[in-house]
Amino acid sequence: KDQIDSLHANGVAAGMLASGMDPRQRREVLAALDRRELRLLFVSPERLSMPSFRARVLEAGLSALAVDEAHC
Repeated sequence: KDQIDSLHANGVAAGMLASGMDPRQRREVLAALDRRELRLLFVSPERLSMPSFRARVLEAGLSALAVDEAHC
């Protein structure tokens, strides 16, 4: 979350999809992804392993995808 806040403060359109997010937050990030508003997205390796998610990311035109392996 701190990374996302810092990126936003520096004008970078970034999002994060994490297992601990509530459904509303997840929907907002996915909607921003679908609207091609994000340039950087942090995801877990598990989410990236989903073929449907990878297809969605390819459609979104992201500049970068960060795979976050840190588990709290």
